Amino acid sequence: MSRPKKTVEQRNNTRERILAAASELLETRGSEEISIRAVTASLGISPMGFYSYFTSRAELIDALREQQLRAFDVGASQYLARARQEGAWPVLRETLQLLAETACAQPQRFLLLYTAAGEPDALAAPPWRLDGAIQFFSQLIEVGVQSNEFTPRDPLVAAQTVFSLYSGALLLRVSGRLPDSRQFDTLLREAEGLAKAYLSAEE
Repeated sequence: MSRPKKTVEQRNNTRERILAAASELLETRGSEEISIRAVTASLGISPMGFYSYFTSRAELIDALREQQLRAFDVGASQYLARARQEGAWPVLRETLQLLAETACAQPQRFLLLYTAAGEPDALAAPPWRLDGAIQFFSQLIEVGVQSNEFTPRDPLVAAQTVFSLYSGALLLRVSGRLPDSRQFDTLLREAEGLAKAYLSAEE
């Protein structure tokens, strides 16, 4: 007798359990230790059962990357609406702080955005996985330009510049190169000041 098919809700729950198990392995042991066998063993399911939810380890890794960026996608329209009401800089500052908090809370997942881990061919890996976040920052900056809060600039270039100021500090922190939390906080404040001065300064 064949097994009854799982409901959509049951399948979604199992998929989320697989992601949660992979996320735990990522944060405790690093991306190289994520394997189909390790994930399924922690859940008590067969390795073959994994393929009902993901086609490969690479697809699982990509799903973990997507989770890291989801905060920007989910609240993008609300943040943009607030920027039009409250000003672009306070909202931009808040979302950059959210990026920092998320990166520090899940450092291995943040590092995963910059690596080719999980890709069958590292040279074929997409060179940049943060386009959605950069586009979001670009839209926020454009709101600031339209309201005369920021000096007119190419919003995309400005977003890349501001993001680079923050991500440099974050990469130093999450990679263990900047273990002193006070020094990290100082670096973030410096990045914030530079970003605000850059956005407000004349060309």
